[in-house]
Amino acid sequence: MPKTVDLSQEELAQAIELTEESGPFATITELYKAVGDLLKVSPATVCNRIKQWSVAHKTKAARQRQTANKPKPSAEHRPATITRQTLIIITPAGECPHKLKSTDPEDVSQWIEAVQSHAESNRQYLKPEAFVYFSRQFFDIGTDEYDLVKEHILSFFQVEPQSSIE
Repeated sequence: MPKTVDLSQEELAQAIELTEESGPFATITELYKAVGDLLKVSPATVCNRIKQWSVAHKTKAARQRQTANKPKPSAEHRPATITRQTLIIITPAGECPHKLKSTDPEDVSQWIEAVQSHAESNRQYLKPEAFVYFSRQFFDIGTDEYDLVKEHILSFFQVEPQSSIE
């Protein structure tokens, strides 16, 4: 059973005034703790009562990060619409859902589109590294075919080749 806290609005206002006599605290959490210690209640209780009763205090809450002014990425940098529930995959698990027919650039691009379509139906977005990873199931690492497919994958996504993507 929850414990009942005997605290009046006036007591809270006086405790806040007393703790902020030397100026506001660096963070609102410090205010809640100091007032809570003084009144022998939890900082959460202090927080809730300040909000409930709109009790004035000098300490200001940290500013929220403003994301509204950030420029949105251009369409060419947004290859797919990603929702909050979409998983971004770099190293996929299991077998590739579609077979890569050959090293031909057209076959590679059709394969990428088929695999990406399958992933999107499962609320996943595959990064270029995921396709390079899947290509290992069809061509051995270090072979000319693997290197060619990797090159086609990176050019499909317009990514500069890097030695870190194997």
